[in-house]
Amino acid sequence: MEEISQRLYTFLCERVVGSQKIVLYRRRFFDVRDEFLNCTGKKSVEYVSSGSMAEGLHFEGSDLDIMFICQLPVQNNDAKSTSSTCKLMNTHFLFLDVHIAQPGFGMIRVDQNHPKLNNKSRHRSQFGYLLSKCVVVTDFGAVLSGKKWKSINANLNFKTMSVKVNGPCLTTLDNSIDFAFALKCDNWAGIANSFFTRSRSANWPAEILLEKIRQQEHNMIDRKFEGRPREALVAILKKFYDIGWVSVLECQSMKDFNCFYTAKFAQSRHEFNIAIMPLVDMFGYAPTITEIVGNKRFDLCVDKVSNYDLSIKTRSIYLLCLICLSADIASETFYRSHQNSNKNDYSLRRKWFCHAIIATCKDSLSGWLRIALYFYFNAQYNEALKVLNYGRLTCTVEKLLTFNLRDCTEFFVTRPPHEKLQTNATFKDIRLRTMRKFMLRPEPNTAIEADPLIHLFDKPHVIVCPSVVFLHYIQFLCFNQLNDITQLRDSLQRLHWTVKNYCIGRISLLKIRSCLYLCRAYQIIGNEKEALFWLSSAHRIKDKSSKSQ
Repeated sequence: MEEISQRLYTFLCERVVGSQKIVLYRRRFFDVRDEFLNCTGKKSVEYVSSGSMAEGLHFEGSDLDIMFICQLPVQNNDAKSTSSTCKLMNTHFLFLDVHIAQPGFGMIRVDQNHPKLNNKSRHRSQFGYLLSKCVVVTDFGAVLSGKKWKSINANLNFKTMSVKVNGPCLTTLDNSIDFAFALKCDNWAGIANSFFTRSRSANWPAEILLEKIRQQEHNMIDRKFEGRPREALVAILKKFYDIGWVSVLECQSMKDFNCFYTAKFAQSRHEFNIAIMPLVDMFGYAPTITEIVGNKRFDLCVDKVSNYDLSIKTRSIYLLCLICLSADIASETFYRSHQNSNKNDYSLRRKWFCHAIIATCKDSLSGWLRIALYFYFNAQYNEALKVLNYGRLTCTVEKLLTFNLRDCTEFFVTRPPHEKLQTNATFKDIRLRTMRKFMLRPEPNTAIEADPLIHLFDKPHVIVCPSVVFLHYIQFLCFNQLNDITQLRDSLQRLHWTVKNYCIGRISLLKIRSCLYLCRAYQIIGNEKEALFWLSSAHRIKDKSSKSQ
């Protein structure tokens, strides 16, 4: 039995969860991410990451829960009154009442006569607006409607992201992230005290975990299931109880385990990379043009990276955060920072260029493409070509991948154990071994049909194109501006070959965009026959994709 337990532990470390260090690095990543999101000085909302992914468990089916804790204090009516709580009662207008809800749940009463909720105050703040729209009057008085609370938050906070209502949360359409809009109550509900006082065997859960639970809003099962659903739940639990510990093998993630499992990989010396690299895109961020000039998140990361009191791994996560933030700033604000040519905009472009250089450390090819496009828009075509030629050095077949969890793990665990590690090895791997699609937001503000970057069926908000296709297309545009006919033909041939080969077994949107850029290239040189062929190809791909959906 002991041997099987050890094999199960090894299997979990290698194939499912990851080693103790890997789990620790993931948790540290999300701690950094929360501090990153909360450092702007806007105290109205606090972000808290939770769920299996934030706990360091990153495998198929893992999800990320993000709580948006609105800083509207809720007073617990069930708490014992003290002189301090009596003073607080005068400042609170939201009250948790567990007596008018099902056991294990509570309702939020609203004191609509409170001075802070007068008509002027309500319309002065976002929270005042929220409360005015979410309050419903019941037989028990005015209370917050959870349904309206979620609906209004969805409209206010997810204008560019599609979400659906999922129980108490708003969830992305792919079910990967749950967003919970919460209110904070500093008092534990008395109705739940029995959870902490009942007798326990083997001292489990541990007292430290109980204290953590005591601090955190909740029994999700009690009185939740009645009748047949309750009987079904009891039957399932009894089945697993009768099977014993072997029931863990019923999990989907454990399907490959057997009692004779042997370790396939030696413990990797690249645990930090295995833990962090699949999480790179978790630092997604949508900055505004003004944040090129001053960004508190950027300043936080710079301070942390240079703080040698922190461990090198923690500083590395902040550095990765800095790189991802720079990439988002460079992408999101590209056109808005290059449209005018006055002195202030020139200074703004200089600062944008700094972010663009840092961004090449996230994805080398896309980073250099963005900089080449900068030179192209400033009619510096030879400079653009130099950057593009440098970018081509990273454009090899074995690097055309994006690390997901499985690819990343297999790549690093098979590295030779004697391989010498460098301090910045993580970022070299991110930069040189990943090539994502090229993306710029938003599209240029133009309706000119002859614009070389605009040729779409339905104009979206972003330019998304395979990096290798976009590289050859910008090269073609540069040679066209320089009237270099020989190089123009060569670059068009490379573009044609790339699009033709890229459109095999690829994502439909990227296939379409690739065909459209090749179509535009043939239009520019006046070859309408080839242009029509590739335009028709784009239409066929779109129609086929629509039918399959």
